[in-house]
Amino acid sequence: MRKKAIGIFAMLLCLTLPLAACAGTATTDEDNKNTSVSTANSAEPTKGTSGSQNPAGAASFDTSAFSGKVTSCYYAGDGKLLVLADQLNLYDAYSGTVLAAADVALRDMKIHSFHDGYLVTGIKDDRVVGYLYSADLSLQKEISFDGLLSGDFILGSSGIAISEDGKTLAMAGFRNLYLYDLSAGKLTTLLAIDKTAASGNIKVTALEQIAFAGESGGILFAGKGNSAGGSDGEDSFSIYGTVSLDGGKIRITRPASYTIDGFYAGERYLLMEQAFARNDGTLLTVEIGTFQEHKLSFSSTDEGRDGVFASERGDYFATAVLGSGLTVRIYDTQSGSLLHTETITNADGAYVQRAPKVVILDDAKTCMVLLGSGQEEVDTVAETFQFGE
Repeated sequence: MRKKAIGIFAMLLCLTLPLAACAGTATTDEDNKNTSVSTANSAEPTKGTSGSQNPAGAASFDTSAFSGKVTSCYYAGDGKLLVLADQLNLYDAYSGTVLAAADVALRDMKIHSFHDGYLVTGIKDDRVVGYLYSADLSLQKEISFDGLLSGDFILGSSGIAISEDGKTLAMAGFRNLYLYDLSAGKLTTLLAIDKTAASGNIKVTALEQIAFAGESGGILFAGKGNSAGGSDGEDSFSIYGTVSLDGGKIRITRPASYTIDGFYAGERYLLMEQAFARNDGTLLTVEIGTFQEHKLSFSSTDEGRDGVFASERGDYFATAVLGSGLTVRIYDTQSGSLLHTETITNADGAYVQRAPKVVILDDAKTCMVLLGSGQEEVDTVAETFQFGE
């Protein structure tokens, strides 16, 4: 979800030695049963346990399963993750094993999962490209997105989405929003920005992120807008909304006193991270379908600046707070209640001075924290803990 970049927005490289994972709960605060402290006592953490050694239903993340430095991690459905190291690895978090691997060399990479495969997008030779893979990471098709559009261009991977059945692409260009039928090779303009992209007193000026809305249908989007009929030079503001797949119905909302820095589209909720400079310790969530807004409050007003991370389905989200250690808090998206607090320390302070990558598996109620994945000077360390009942 986080794009620093929802996230995703991001999202997003290298040593060849096997990397080790450390996990464990050292002490528990008896005044708060959901608070624990996980400690790594050296820069050479002990190897973690595999899925077969975890409690029933638990998941694990063992960096020694991968060749090279782990630099990013993406949801892949059914307890699986796509882990980027020397290769892109399909990893089963329950068994702790790599199921398949593929060579992918892209900048600003993003993974888009669908029913029976994956779309990997990113920048290659200054062009936005995509690779369609089957469920076992067999390459099916290469796509040059710039080549699909005439006189327009895509701003990046956040402006690309794929339908759940894997048959249709949505692409947010500088001028228009498009749909592309992969089997028929047919391109359709869904919205013409600054022409048909308006609703009520708001018009769209830029689409920054899109996603398919799942069962409710249509395309979800976030971006920038202006007041319809507003004066020249008016400052743009954050917007989000949806448009039907025939372009006939568009809904645009301007969130009150909130600047969107990216969203994560779960099964039931849009989770929209707030821009760093405007952060006030809250998270805006929107029910997909009804568009009912909820403003959830964190434990403190400065929380959220170091990262907000959605679970795979969006049922939970986490915040990261940097300091002498790293504090990760897990919240329930529907109620906004705090479920668990985990404090991670390491003898090498470099591991807790940068925002981590946080992965949450809903069914396993397991959180995996990758430390150092974005720092070339250190090996990647993984901390794993469970939360909830």
